[in-house]
Amino acid sequence: MVAGLTALPRASQTLSRSEFQWVEAVNQATERATRRTRSDLQRGLGSLATIASISPFIGLLGTVLGIIKAFHSIGLEKSAGLGVISAGIAEALVTTAFGLIVAIPAAWMYNFLSGRLDRLHVDMQNAASEMVVFASQHYESKVEIQGSQGTEFPQNGRGGA
Repeated sequence: MVAGLTALPRASQTLSRSEFQWVEAVNQATERATRRTRSDLQRGLGSLATIASISPFIGLLGTVLGIIKAFHSIGLEKSAGLGVISAGIAEALVTTAFGLIVAIPAAWMYNFLSGRLDRLHVDMQNAASEMVVFASQHYESKVEIQGSQGTEFPQNGRGGA
């Protein structure tokens, strides 16, 4: 919206442009600002998605390594008692838990922030659209003022009064 307001005075100083060119300049400025803002807000969201998707696999890797450790202990001790395998099983459960503890909040935050970003983007597009309507109305009022002062001004870019 600020970009459209900034483009408005610059465009209104050159009223020899057609209405389409004038309003298009404001529209392009608001679109650029919207894209830039969305890009800034999306920064870090990809990393959060990566953390959410990789964490369960890291937990799974820890689970596999803990089970391997348990089986290795069975092989060394030549018995399968609880005391022999408990360290490996505990390691497997702990790494699984840590993977889920990291993944669940990260996935929740990613979904929450993505939804907020989508709603904000819609709001920015609506504001930009309103700015273009405002610019069009501002252009028409400048044309009427200049026209009432006897100044010939091209309307709709076709030339003439």
